[in-house]
Amino acid sequence: MSIEKFYFESDDDKATVIELPEGISRIAYYSLDIDGDCKLIFPASLTSLEKQFENCEYEFKSSSLYYIDDGIYYSKDKSILVFCHTDKEFFEVPEGVKKISAGAFSHCESLTSITIPESVTSIGDYAFSCCESLTSITIPESVTSIGVHAFSGCESLTSITIPESVTSIGVCAFDGCKSLTSITIPESVTSIGKYAFDGCESLTSIAIPESVTSIGKSAFCKSLSEIITSNSIVNKYLSESSDRHNNIMIYTESQIADKKRTEEERRRQEEERRRQQEEHRRQEEAKKALYRSQGVCQYCGGTFKGLFSKSCSSCGKKKDY
Repeated sequence: MSIEKFYFESDDDKATVIELPEGISRIAYYSLDIDGDCKLIFPASLTSLEKQFENCEYEFKSSSLYYIDDGIYYSKDKSILVFCHTDKEFFEVPEGVKKISAGAFSHCESLTSITIPESVTSIGDYAFSCCESLTSITIPESVTSIGVHAFSGCESLTSITIPESVTSIGVCAFDGCKSLTSITIPESVTSIGKYAFDGCESLTSIAIPESVTSIGKSAFCKSLSEIITSNSIVNKYLSESSDRHNNIMIYTESQIADKKRTEEERRRQEEERRRQQEEHRRQEEAKKALYRSQGVCQYCGGTFKGLFSKSCSSCGKKKDY
């Protein structure tokens, strides 16, 4: 039995206690909304808690359900990190943890950095969703799946590299990562879920490997201006998303390499032009200094004529030093 949908608003003037009935085994991410401070009493039948309740105190009727260490809840054998119920900025997942459960760090708004060990193979749905301060995370090569909404709403995340071990990117996996400017998708990925990179407002370019055979609806953000690929599946995606991507450019890797070489050559020529201009300026200044030391016109080296207002006999400019 699981809770499908329940909303509760607590009265701030009273100490509120919510005791969930026996028989409930799972509380899904969107199933229970609580507005306000309260104490939550979970039944002994509970085996899966996929959401945190930031302002609530927890009590579990079954003491055998979790191993608890400094506000972090693990399965009894410590192989699953179930959820974080503490206000941490930095956290290192212990070696030996194999799975980060659904919603484990969801809404941990103070979390800025997390280290995941090689023992982890699975990152669950909503695992890091709405971690608004998260700027750094390294996904190890051991991870094979990234769940639905796993990093959605991580507004401070700027870049992420998906390891070669991952074969699919879940629905809305990085949805709403507004600061994301760089994402590396490896050749191992075969499917990209719908809305996977939707709302990534700072992402303008992405490379899609040949291995990808499926791209879901609205997988990419509207801000995307170029896709680097030779994969024909991208053309299919764009034709189905013409209302979303009508000015996007597609380049192959060789075209991008040519483009980079052209840009580098342009920058080199521009730097050379500036160097020559600076050298010419220095030479002119040195020549003017020499002419001034000789008492002649600093512009052309001509002699001055006139008793009071002296002018150059060659260029006509007045003496101004």
